[in-house]
Amino acid sequence: MAKKFTNNHPHRPEHKQPQEPAHTQPADKPPAPNRTGDKIAIPGNYQYKAFHTGSPLQRAWHRFKLSSAIRNLNILPGQHILDAGCGSGMLSALIGQENPDVSVTGLDGNKDAIAFCRTQWKGLPNLHFDEGTIDDLTHIPEASIDGIAFLEVIEHITVQQAIQVLHSFSRILKKGGLLVISTPNRKSAWPLLEYTMDLLRLAPRLKDDQHEQLYSGKQLQAIAAKAGLTAIKKQRINFIAPWLAIFSQKLALRTHSWEERQNWTPGALLLYTFVKP
Repeated sequence: MAKKFTNNHPHRPEHKQPQEPAHTQPADKPPAPNRTGDKIAIPGNYQYKAFHTGSPLQRAWHRFKLSSAIRNLNILPGQHILDAGCGSGMLSALIGQENPDVSVTGLDGNKDAIAFCRTQWKGLPNLHFDEGTIDDLTHIPEASIDGIAFLEVIEHITVQQAIQVLHSFSRILKKGGLLVISTPNRKSAWPLLEYTMDLLRLAPRLKDDQHEQLYSGKQLQAIAAKAGLTAIKKQRINFIAPWLAIFSQKLALRTHSWEERQNWTPGALLLYTFVKP
């Protein structure tokens, strides 16, 4: 059965919020208030639909991201994985289906997403879904988690929150535990893609309504280091592979496998793996 955590106390931060890096927060600008959710409502089944019935490009984007993240977690029997910001629970379900002896906890602040997960994945007893904010993990015991997936979430919160959350992740990870983060790559074509998607209304509005902060690889690595997390794999994926899926799924998959092994392509998605020493 999946492990359950109980959060019986009010929200409180676990660490004092460190100041933002100089490159992200001007000295004369007050810190932005913590984000408690997106400014627009996101359906609870959004990621599920994108994975199963989205356009070929959208399906490839999500499938490539999830498959790479699962590989990078190096999951072993008996482990406990936290899917932080689980959305529709696609990552949790993929892990749970292939690893029945692994416990997965999905956490998300979107009550509709958690309701969807609890219904959609009720047949997987090794999954458990909690509604709650990712910046209040005080109900999770110290050094109790083997791996954490934090996929396309960090861009939805402020830099101050991100630093706090990474400190929390460091606290709950076991020694040698892994954290996999994906986020749009600021130093790629992503800003243009985001602008185009918003202009053409191809997805719920991203800029400001959903995305708070975009990162480069160096910026992501720098704030993780503040929490004592060491980068052990730096990937930039979804460069051209998802676009090729429009024409050929096989070619897209082969290209994705090639992109995973490169460290120079300006992929639109950063996929960084960190370890707690």
